[in-house]
Amino acid sequence: MVDGEGSFGLYLAKDSSTRSGYHIQSTFQITLHKNDYALLEMVKEFFGVGGIYKDGDRYFKYSVKSLKDLAIIIKHFEEYPPLHLSIHLLFISQMQKGQMLLTPLACGR
Repeated sequence: MVDGEGSFGLYLAKDSSTRSGYHIQSTFQITLHKNDYALLEMVKEFFGVGGIYKDGDRYFKYSVKSLKDLAIIIKHFEEYPPLHLSIHLLFISQMQKGQMLLTPLACGR
């Protein structure tokens, strides 16, 4: 399910508390049709973090945003790597360790 419908991402979000007016938001999410809502509930219960949100008229999204909660997701996928997310995991893992090179705009400097 995660290989086809899940993703990790980094997004710029507006944030008036930073000099640039933005901050970086890291996210793990799985988006499924409303008929598969029960699967998202199972994923949320399994990890014990995140939330489920409506995404348009026909979809729901399981989403994890805090770095503390993302660490739980990353740890799981480091032990049980999905076939196609290894690059994303490396990216997020390096970001958590402070090893990503970010532009001054993205860092709010």
